[in-house]
Amino acid sequence: MNSATAISPEILAMLRVAVAGAQLIVAGIVGFAAIQFYRWQRSSKDKESFVNSVARYHAINRLVIDNPDIQDIERHNHFVSSELSREDVIKMFYYFENLNGMGSILTLKGGKLVIPESDKGTYHVSVVRNIGRAMYKDREFIRRHCLPRGYTETFVEFLDGLWDEIGSELKAQQVAETA
Repeated sequence: MNSATAISPEILAMLRVAVAGAQLIVAGIVGFAAIQFYRWQRSSKDKESFVNSVARYHAINRLVIDNPDIQDIERHNHFVSSELSREDVIKMFYYFENLNGMGSILTLKGGKLVIPESDKGTYHVSVVRNIGRAMYKDREFIRRHCLPRGYTETFVEFLDGLWDEIGSELKAQQVAETA
């Protein structure tokens, strides 16, 4: 071997260290990518499960709303009162549709039930507020017959806060109209 083309042992050692470092970096990148892929896949499965759950509850609600025999079963088994009329059962399951829709929108907004001030004008917020307004006048019925059926305390607190806000807006509107 010619001494002009020979690699010194020091350079060879540095190259080995550089190759080992590059291998560690590549392994780190591959590991990071694998973790991100796993998180994405798990998140996709969670979202798919959530969508399937919402679809199942929608189908159940529609079944009760459309079937008098099932309305009678619900009337008989309702844990608050067995004195509900069929109209009350239909109304209750209509409100379940609205509450579940509201909950779905809030969940899809990052799982947060508190709407940041910067988000007040978005489409999702207007939909949630409109659902809250549509249910406002019947809120006592909803509190008594719908909310105890498995809605979280955080969701109920959010809904009560929204209804308080809507009530304040209505009072201000009434004051402005009488002035």
